[in-house]
Amino acid sequence: MADFSGTYYHQVDDKMRFRIPAVLREELGKSYVVTAGANNSLLVMTVQDAEKEFKVFDDITIETAFMEPQRQKRYRQLKGNSTTLTEDGQGRTILPQNLVKHANIKKDIVIVGVGKFIEVWSLENHNKYWDIQDE
Repeated sequence: MADFSGTYYHQVDDKMRFRIPAVLREELGKSYVVTAGANNSLLVMTVQDAEKEFKVFDDITIETAFMEPQRQKRYRQLKGNSTTLTEDGQGRTILPQNLVKHANIKKDIVIVGVGKFIEVWSLENHNKYWDIQDE
C-alpha cells in the first residue's frame, strides 16, 4: 500500500497538463486513477488502491441508494468522475475537463501526499481550506 507525504507547489500548462513530483511518482507508477475529492480537491491513487476503495461500494443496491443517499452520492462522486491517467514521454498527464472544473484549477496547483492518496488542489481552494490569506 502506498504511503504518500509532503506538499508540493506546481502549475498546469495551457493544456491542463501537470507532473506528479518524482518522489510521489515512484510509488504511484506511470498509470494512476484520479477522481473528484472532498472540498473541491482531486484524489489521485494507484490503480490497485482505487480498485480496493471502489469495492467498498460493491454492495450498493437500488434499496441502498434510497436508504443511504449520502453513500450513493459519494459513490457517484468517486466512481462517476474517476479516470485512469497515463503519463506521456515527459512525465505529464492531462487532467480531464470535468475534474479541472470540480477543483477550479486555472494555473497554480498544490499536490499533497496524504497516506494512500495524493490530493491535487487549486492554490485558491487550498488556501481557502487552510484559511491562508494572500500577502
